[in-house]
Amino acid sequence: MKNVFHQLKIIEKSFLTDDAVLLTFDVPTDLGTYFNFLPGQYIILRSEINNEEIRRSYSICTSPEENKLSVVVKAIEGGLFSNFIKDEIEIGHYLDVSSPEGNFFYSTSEKITKNIFLIAAGSGITPIISMAKGILHNEPLTTITLLFANRSIEDTIFYEHLASLQTESKDRLKIIYIFSRKTYGNHYFGKVDDVFFNDIIHQEIDLKQIYSFYICGPEEMVKNIQNYLYTIEIAKDKIKTELFYSLENEVGIEQIVSEEIKSGRIEVEVIVNQESYFATIDHTKNLLESLLDEGLDIPYSCKKGNCSSCVGKVMSGTISMKETDVLMDYEIEEGFILSCQSVPTSEKLIISYDEY
Repeated sequence: MKNVFHQLKIIEKSFLTDDAVLLTFDVPTDLGTYFNFLPGQYIILRSEINNEEIRRSYSICTSPEENKLSVVVKAIEGGLFSNFIKDEIEIGHYLDVSSPEGNFFYSTSEKITKNIFLIAAGSGITPIISMAKGILHNEPLTTITLLFANRSIEDTIFYEHLASLQTESKDRLKIIYIFSRKTYGNHYFGKVDDVFFNDIIHQEIDLKQIYSFYICGPEEMVKNIQNYLYTIEIAKDKIKTELFYSLENEVGIEQIVSEEIKSGRIEVEVIVNQESYFATIDHTKNLLESLLDEGLDIPYSCKKGNCSSCVGKVMSGTISMKETDVLMDYEIEEGFILSCQSVPTSEKLIISYDEY
């Protein structure tokens, strides 16, 4: 069930870098089943700031075997929620926390020998390190290559923790660092793009022998790597991605303009938690914004198309969707949409938030 939050107490707050804060929550025993997760999934944090409800999604950086629920919040300039966490939230405070969700995850299987390639940039390491720890704990036959891009060692989240993991795992974890602001004699300098993959990575690693790729970072990097892997004929189903953005403007929902939209208003039936709600909304606003304006309790988080919190399924009617990266092709074919990226293109619409 989406959109269900529980108040959890913060029992740890520490700085991993100057602007990256690690938060650990106390999960009471009676709520344990609500917070079971797979490596790579995220939770939504919710709080009222300046008399406005703000939600943000953050990937879990612990693995299920650690019996801890932790996230990393990286403060960005002008970031309302991230700076609130960095400057105002302390140990002993409570935050509203959703149950874990998301389709960017790793399912462990100890009986298969695999080579896994994990790729992260900046705070994109948070779901990736959860996967790495889960694999190392549960899959003794699996080896991991981790490519991690950052500006400098000082900006690198989990730099010391990753070094410890590499030492403990011996030959099962190989870490490749690339930095864009400072040079280090034993690490690469530059950016992760198709040229770097072709000239460096593909010369070191037989990419066609990789069982699966998991990539998390900014869109340009993710797209460049995806496209390069396609050019060397890596199957699409072997590549799993999640986009991380640093949103300078964290508040508000960008309107999506479509030439297909007619003027006027439409009738919509919304199914949430097995209950139907009816509203009349404007054609010219995106679906999430319109439904929130009507006071409906629709599941959402980032409002930018980066997560899957606002995924619904069109049961009747039509929509036009701008960004679709979070959804798989088969999910789109089955009628699933990102509400924050969709505008209605029919006079009547039925959408369910209970199908995903």
